[in-house]
Amino acid sequence: MTLEAAQRVVVFYVGVGLLAVPVSILGAVGLAGALDGLGVDPVALAYVVPFSLAKAVVDRSRQLASDAADPSGFAGWFTPEDPRPEWQRSR
Repeated sequence: MTLEAAQRVVVFYVGVGLLAVPVSILGAVGLAGALDGLGVDPVALAYVVPFSLAKAVVDRSRQLASDAADPSGFAGWFTPEDPRPEWQRSR
């Protein structure tokens, strides 16, 4: 299933926001004592970490999709129909 570019981004950020951020906030509350000692705001960290990790996973899968003939997973969802450059499509 390939969605249009704008819909993909919205679904990605809503999914990460609804699934990962609440879990991350609960983890940050559990580690609040350790994070206060480091001078890190646990709520800000709870938003930054899941979005950063999710973006890293998607970027890595897009990089792998450029080498695959038929990408699947995140790569197939976030890339166009054929992510390879024009000169590689004829092979």
